Amino acid sequence: MTLTPRQAILLRLVADGWPNKRIARHEGTTEAAVGTELWRAYRAMGAANRAHAVAIGFRTGVIR
Repeated sequence: MTLTPRQAILLRLVADGWPNKRIARHEGTTEAAVGTELWRAYRAMGAANRAHAVAIGFRTGVIR
């Protein structure tokens, strides 16, 4: 599993409970762009959904 640095940052924000809308404002991008990037991260991780991606992130050390 390889995430881009941006995907790892977004995943950490998801783990902190941030919704896509807040992440988009924080990152200066659109909600759609955040959703697409997170979808790509979930796919790279083999995650079924947002919660599963966070669990994998903690287990693999992407999120600390």
